[in-house]
Amino acid sequence: MARRALPVLIVVLLGLSAFHAAGCGNSGPATTDAEGVDLRPLFAGTYCAFSFQGTAVSGQTSVVTGWSTMTADAAGGVTSTGAFNDDGTVIGPVPPAPATYTVDAARTLDLVVQGVATQRGRISADGALACLGAIRSGLSPSISILGRKQGGQGNSSLQGLYHLCALFFDPVLGDTGTYFGTASFLGAGTGTATTRSNIGGTISNPATTALTYTVAGDGTVTGTLLGTFTLQGAVFEGGALVVLSGGTVFGEPPILVVLTKATAAASNALFVGDYTVVTLDEDDPPNPSWDGFVATVAADGFAGIDFQHFILNMEGVIASSPGGSPAFITVAPDGSLFTGASSDLVGGITANGKAAVLCGGTGGGDDRQLWFFLR
Repeated sequence: MARRALPVLIVVLLGLSAFHAAGCGNSGPATTDAEGVDLRPLFAGTYCAFSFQGTAVSGQTSVVTGWSTMTADAAGGVTSTGAFNDDGTVIGPVPPAPATYTVDAARTLDLVVQGVATQRGRISADGALACLGAIRSGLSPSISILGRKQGGQGNSSLQGLYHLCALFFDPVLGDTGTYFGTASFLGAGTGTATTRSNIGGTISNPATTALTYTVAGDGTVTGTLLGTFTLQGAVFEGGALVVLSGGTVFGEPPILVVLTKATAAASNALFVGDYTVVTLDEDDPPNPSWDGFVATVAADGFAGIDFQHFILNMEGVIASSPGGSPAFITVAPDGSLFTGASSDLVGGITANGKAAVLCGGTGGGDDRQLWFFLR
């Protein structure tokens, strides 16, 4: 198998010149809607970005997670700086590095290198959130979640009950796992998380662990979670969505955590409209492999979703499909999500229905998966 390729966001952080055309500048081509309006200004300002890339070489899984700051100039140029965890080795901060982007009439966001889209996803209608997955041949499957920084924040911005999804890899044991459950933040820097895990297809009993956190004025978060992880993250959507990545300390496993705040009186009607979903999935050992997809999804508000177009990434091999079989995702009154009669995947949705997350599987022998939806 070919040498693994770092995810594009990490490549941007490292400033690897091999991925940039000489003299390409720092702006992308203008992209317009049906009325000729330039859509690049939708992606503008300073964003926090968090990523997870998985690959398997000769039957051995390897994972890179990243946490970075990205500044988009509203004219097709973006610069990033940050750090990453490569199988427990923390590297960074790294010098700023440029890339370009485009936004089309459907709010499809492409990160472009040498004239080729390397990551694709979606940006929200207000430009506050974005997601990306690797779609270039040779790039391992990855998921990246971006959110614009928001001021006026503090520890009280993060309080209440949240639905938790996490994907991680233990390089010492060689196991990929997910955590799923809830976290309770007390609004003053402490709390607890109650979760189960799927590690190598084995499902644990529920366990409760302490957590700590500090929210800065710009919404960035530092803290500890799930007993063994030191994390860097950010609060988005007025506290309705939290994304964290790490571990930020040498020797800690790489992990990506997504939390959505529990709501009251939610229903299937909350999950409605056109979404883009970015996924990651590690198939079971003894011969693990990673795949993921970026897809457009129509949710009908009655628990049904229709996959309209896929771009599949299977260990760096890219394929596309015009659609897939319908699926069903149920929204519970507290804003939690589940799929299938046995809750194969579980997660949560924000109170405005803009973003949702699923992870699992929750059954013995299930693959480890993480799905992020953005409307």
